[in-house]
Amino acid sequence: MSVICTTPSRSFHVSATTVGIAAAFGAVAIWAGWIVATRHAVGHALEPAAVGLLRFAIPALVFAPVWWRTGLRPKGLSWPMMAALMGFGAPFFLVAGSAMQYAPAPDVAPLLSGTMPLIVALVAMQQGERFAFARKLGLGLIVVGIFAIVGHSAFAGGGAWRGHLMLLAGATMWAVYTLAFKRSGLSAIETAAFVAVWSTIMLLPLGAPELVRAVAAGHALEVLVQATVQGVLSGVLAIVLYGVAITRLGATRGAALTALVPVLAAILSVPLLGEWPGAATALAIVATTIGVALAAGALDGWRLGRNRGNLPPA
Repeated sequence: MSVICTTPSRSFHVSATTVGIAAAFGAVAIWAGWIVATRHAVGHALEPAAVGLLRFAIPALVFAPVWWRTGLRPKGLSWPMMAALMGFGAPFFLVAGSAMQYAPAPDVAPLLSGTMPLIVALVAMQQGERFAFARKLGLGLIVVGIFAIVGHSAFAGGGAWRGHLMLLAGATMWAVYTLAFKRSGLSAIETAAFVAVWSTIMLLPLGAPELVRAVAAGHALEVLVQATVQGVLSGVLAIVLYGVAITRLGATRGAALTALVPVLAAILSVPLLGEWPGAATALAIVATTIGVALAAGALDGWRLGRNRGNLPPA
């Protein structure tokens, strides 16, 4: 009689932390690519309104069941709250896209992703929220990064200062949206759907003729690439990936990892756009990357993750 020996099979298991980190890096890569792609588009073949229409029309179609269910004006949402949320849609894109016609890609992420959390934190502090020393240090580093870019452009001359001022305005719109979102009662997907459909409505009269003109001028491939990067990747996939990251890692660690956007955007801008960060921009990238991570509570978040396992979902 023969005996067949079997060994128990081991199932392959991926931890929640690994999934969360992978999702966060995926979202970071898409956002960095969005900066480079938008800079290329508005500097070559497409107007900001046309690129913005691609950015929001595709998510508006994908999330149609969501905004159809909630309505164009979700129940209980006041008009001022609607305006605050919609500011991060078409108005933000028009301002940021126009800014990228003047400011190089390496300058964009430090000003956008640095100024937004700085404004939100200052509002929170004014309302009585207390910040630990590490977070205050992070906010100070963000200020250093902002002044490094804006101060250098003010003294160096040229047209970049126009783009920098518009980026600061765009970051303010982003901050207002962030503060409004916390009070809106909407989920992340519901808000994304709401912003996408209203932005599509606003951009359609401006962007559609520009897209037709661009295709007629032989830029159909550019339109297709931008539709993929803007609408599919940034408008849909990045939202899903960031949601997975927040669920698996918690809000603190998920937000801290987004501090890598300026670094990756600067790296991508070299081979894809031929734009090298200058000394002031390099200083700003380092300062805002560390600053955003500290301001998001990275030290506290990762320490908790080591001592207590995975953070609970946000």
